[in-house]
Amino acid sequence: MNNLLRILSILVLLQFGYNLYSQSVYFNNRYYLNEPDIWSGALNAIEVDSGYIVTGTTGDSLNEYWLVVAIMKIDQLGNKQWIKLLRDSISEYDNGQPGSLIKTFDCNYAFSGTSRNYENSIIDRATLWKLDTNWNIIWNKEYGNIDNNVDTMNYGRQVKQTVDSGYIIGGEQYYSSGRAISKMLIIRTDKYGNKEWESTFGYSGNVINRGYSVIQTTDSGFAIGGFKYTPGQSVTGDPIIIKTDSMGNQQWMKNLGGPIKDNKAMLCLDYNGNILVGTNYGDEMSGDDVYSRINIIKLDNEGNIIWNKKYGKSMIYNYLLNILVLSDSNIIAVGTMPSTFPHTVGWLLKVSNNGDSLWYREYEILHGYQSMNQLNDVIETSDNGLLACGYVFPMQPDTGTQDAWVIKLDSIGCDTPGCDTTVAILEIAYENTEDELYIYPNPARYKFQVTSSRFHVEPCIIEFYDIFGRKVKEVKVPKGQQQLKVDVSNWHNGLYIAVLRNNKKIIAKQKFMVLR
Repeated sequence: MNNLLRILSILVLLQFGYNLYSQSVYFNNRYYLNEPDIWSGALNAIEVDSGYIVTGTTGDSLNEYWLVVAIMKIDQLGNKQWIKLLRDSISEYDNGQPGSLIKTFDCNYAFSGTSRNYENSIIDRATLWKLDTNWNIIWNKEYGNIDNNVDTMNYGRQVKQTVDSGYIIGGEQYYSSGRAISKMLIIRTDKYGNKEWESTFGYSGNVINRGYSVIQTTDSGFAIGGFKYTPGQSVTGDPIIIKTDSMGNQQWMKNLGGPIKDNKAMLCLDYNGNILVGTNYGDEMSGDDVYSRINIIKLDNEGNIIWNKKYGKSMIYNYLLNILVLSDSNIIAVGTMPSTFPHTVGWLLKVSNNGDSLWYREYEILHGYQSMNQLNDVIETSDNGLLACGYVFPMQPDTGTQDAWVIKLDSIGCDTPGCDTTVAILEIAYENTEDELYIYPNPARYKFQVTSSRFHVEPCIIEFYDIFGRKVKEVKVPKGQQQLKVDVSNWHNGLYIAVLRNNKKIIAKQKFMVLR
């Protein structure tokens, strides 16, 4: 009878786990943002009352080479409801970078980008758009080159709202007179989009300084993250962060790169008001191509490094594209890289507020050898899940054109109910060799023992994770130890994952239950 109750209890727990996952909505969809044969891609997403808004860029139906801003509404199940295109006959419009779409304090919306005007000569200006809840334009502003000075171009890449309801735009100011150089650009406006001041920053000389992300800091100043390099010298590519006071006067600049090419710096604030930086750290180069790891850094307002951590394997064309702090104070980063070159996948990495890895997952919708799956942005959803967006580029046997891509996930990044939680561990390249790791008894009540043939071969580490990918315990096992006993008397009932690893890789994994 006791055994029957135990089995029924296990089934109830497993069903509870399934119900936990099944409450989430999942979808993995491609969308065209214009005509089906016109390319398109998504850069930003935001949740609204009855679904999600995704913004991106597509080609003009009349002139495929002109950029048009596209706004798409999908419902909570991922069904397309409508699309609006922002365009005119004399300009093309770009939708900035990930993080360029925000909800404003008055419950409307704003996004930044760039306009290219062809009326007299080619002029590029940073833009800021304000839209109402029906996504109709309230106003739009352009900044720079109003006098048709073709030697200077402004590019808007990200926007944030300031505490006084104004806006701060981060981007780049490009100078083509004499020699081509550029500076990181901050534009400060009032709540109506009227410019109050602008400032430029970066290295001097023949250096390209590009701004990609901007935040207001807790001391009423601002910070802009970007990328600098010297043309013709690819190893000089580094992430840079510049901190200013409330009037845009530079206070400090940090170059967080290594000795070779890295990636741009994307910024956000953590729950304690510190500055979080997401980038990639270059480990080695092959020609101009770089192999890099995900790199997340936390700074205080004075520029002091609180922690600096690198994650995962070093991969070619590995790009972190945005970073976000979640409601549980943990951090999620989004990006793309090849899984098996040249096939690329999107990825998400979740780490704790202290930088400890919680889970890492990769995603795709196209499977062709040369097809691309790129995720640009991620948001947290009201059902405690996640929604990420980007674009896909099909190559045979995949069909179609470049499309926007949106994928809805649950809170631990699963794209299907109850997906294997072992991928919650960052280093996921291992053989599935459960016979090398034994746990007895399973289910366990208060204690269990772990044995493995690997204990005789080398020192090992065993890590234990709960169903949400949180590390519960870690034990070092000296070489030659026969077995390991683990006390679980204070663990919650449920499903857990044991992971056996050495200093280089994961060796084996095993699921087990704690049940009392």
